[in-house]
Amino acid sequence: KDAERAIKIAKNNLENAKSVFTAYSREIFNRKSSDVNLLRIIDSCTLRSGTTVPTAIEKNNGDVPYLKVADMNMSENDPFIITSTRFFNITDTKDNWIIPNGSVIFPKRGGAIFTNKKRLTVVPVCLDLNIMAVIPKKEILPEYLYFYFLGTDLASISNGSSIPQINNYSLDPLLISVPKSLDSQRKIVNDLKLLFENTKALESIYAEKLAVFENLKKSVLNKAFRGEL
Repeated sequence: KDAERAIKIAKNNLENAKSVFTAYSREIFNRKSSDVNLLRIIDSCTLRSGTTVPTAIEKNNGDVPYLKVADMNMSENDPFIITSTRFFNITDTKDNWIIPNGSVIFPKRGGAIFTNKKRLTVVPVCLDLNIMAVIPKKEILPEYLYFYFLGTDLASISNGSSIPQINNYSLDPLLISVPKSLDSQRKIVNDLKLLFENTKALESIYAEKLAVFENLKKSVLNKAFRGEL
């Protein structure tokens, strides 16, 4: 019973740690006051989907990273997209293939939506058809937009069909509270960075404790089963 109680407490602490960032960011991005604008994402950003490109021009190295959803999992690409497993030479690309740096990207089709991965590009990239990009206009800092999407559940805006998808119209209802001052946005970004890092550190501590308690419970049960207690 003591092990079960410890596991329950650790699970609650883990869930509470995860909810801290979400609750704070929800408050920030839904704030209403005279110093902020409440903007629709579809009006204040450009929405772009990836494209299919000829496999013949794909290379192991090149000027432009070509990203598929799996490439978002690369350790070098968390949270900022800087590389890929495939590339193009810039001379082989078309202008409308290129997604500029400062774009928030995430999976837009299939089970990958439920991973809730979001990344921020810091170099120009090309995306495949299973990734969407949201490109902020000048009134929104890219990192501010990134933190907004970090607190957005992608599953909640997918169409919920047998193969979930996120399309441009999926973002129609999304509103973002944006400080009119870019300096104010930068301050919020810095605060969110610090909170995010601290929250992740707490999550790591509680996850480790939970693993210890669950292993302890298994060990006790195994000993009881063998009649060693």
